[in-house]
Amino acid sequence: MNGLRTNLPTPCLVWEARRRNIPTLAQSYTVYAIDLLGIGASNKPAGFAYSMEVWAEMILDFLDEIVQRPAILMGNFVGSLACLIVAAESTRTLVQGLVLLNCASGMNNKEIVDDWMIKLLLPLLWFFDFLLKQNGIASYPFDCFRQRYFFKYVFVVIT
Repeated sequence: MNGLRTNLPTPCLVWEARRRNIPTLAQSYTVYAIDLLGIGASNKPAGFAYSMEVWAEMILDFLDEIVQRPAILMGNFVGSLACLIVAAESTRTLVQGLVLLNCASGMNNKEIVDDWMIKLLLPLLWFFDFLLKQNGIASYPFDCFRQRYFFKYVFVVIT
C-alpha cells in the first residue's frame, strides 16, 4: 500500500480482524471500520433475519450517509461477500474498489433458494450441508490435505 495518498478513495474495512490494520491505513486515509450487525462487537438483536442482502444494504447506507465519498471496500469472510454485493448492485459511484479476503465463505446463501436451478440442486446441496456439519466427516479431508507430505507432493507437481 505504499504511495497511497489521502485524495484517493476512503478505505472501509468490513471484517473483525481489521483493528490491526487501522493505524497503518490511518496514516494516509480516513478509515472506517464496520462491524456488520450480528457479527463481531455489534449488537445481535433477537429474531433479526440476517442475510447477505441485509448486510450489503447496511454497508451501502453507511457509504451514503456517513462516508459520502468514493470508497474502497475491504472485506473478509462474510464481509467480503457483502462488499461484493454492494459493488455489484450499486448504481452509485461510491464504491471505487474492492479488496476481498476469504470470499468463498458465505456462498451457501439461503436467499437464492428461489432460483429454479438452485431448486433442482437443493436436495443435493442440503445433503452436502448436512455432511459438512458432521465433525468427523468434514474434518477428515482437511486433515488429509494439511499433512506435510501432501504439500511436498503438490509443490513438486507444480514445479
